[in-house]
Amino acid sequence: MKDYLNNEERKNIITILHLMTSGVILLEGNTLTKDEKANLKRGFTFTKKAIENIKNRLNKNALNALDKDAKKSRVLLDIYGATREYERRKQSDINAAYEENRDYYKLVELILFYNCKNCSEKCNECEIYKEFEERCIPEFEGAEKMGYCKYSYKG
Repeated sequence: MKDYLNNEERKNIITILHLMTSGVILLEGNTLTKDEKANLKRGFTFTKKAIENIKNRLNKNALNALDKDAKKSRVLLDIYGATREYERRKQSDINAAYEENRDYYKLVELILFYNCKNCSEKCNECEIYKEFEERCIPEFEGAEKMGYCKYSYKG
């Protein structure tokens, strides 16, 4: 089993953690019957165990990235379509940040191309992986993954 999480997997785990927090608030209220509360608590127990097992197999950098993202994250419930507007603004901000840091991102792209393309090194042995994780560099999208590291891809 791999010892890292890609961005989507990390996001899903963080979402589950936030939902569990909301569920605890629901448990403390008087909305649920005794049986419903018991079932919800059992579900939380299994979910906590699964997440702890996942955390235990992650390498140090992946665990740090998960913890860092979890601390600064929030989950939004989109009932009225506000997410589309938020995504549009976020994309605009990302584009502006890319333009400001064009040279930096070009360097990252070159590193990905010359070091991560067809790479078979395991991520826990790779200095580039450690640096990319520390700086929250997203993995390369649009190519077949090698499976050893979230940054390695077939070229």
